[in-house]
Amino acid sequence: MQNEKKFALQVAGLPLGLFESAEYEEHTVTCDPGDLVVFYTDGITETMNSQGEDFGSERLERVIATNSLQPAEQVISSIFLAAGFHAGNLDPADDQTVIAVRT
Repeated sequence: MQNEKKFALQVAGLPLGLFESAEYEEHTVTCDPGDLVVFYTDGITETMNSQGEDFGSERLERVIATNSLQPAEQVISSIFLAAGFHAGNLDPADDQTVIAVRT
């Protein structure tokens, strides 16, 4: 089993490109070859089910951990599948964006 390192970088602010004069924080993250990096909007973690429960960061982390050795495209598909399954027949209330890259 590979040595798993995990951390979350919490960022907030205006969407990129929405306002010409917006200022953003800058963060540098050092990755090793083969690391998986996943970016997502709050529309993923705030996906509600019919009982009013968020999909949440814990469920998201489990999906990522379960699929961490898969290609980035498969990780993205698994996240959308899990969030959709959680929501059932409810439409998302917010945008849902996921970017995954393998370094």
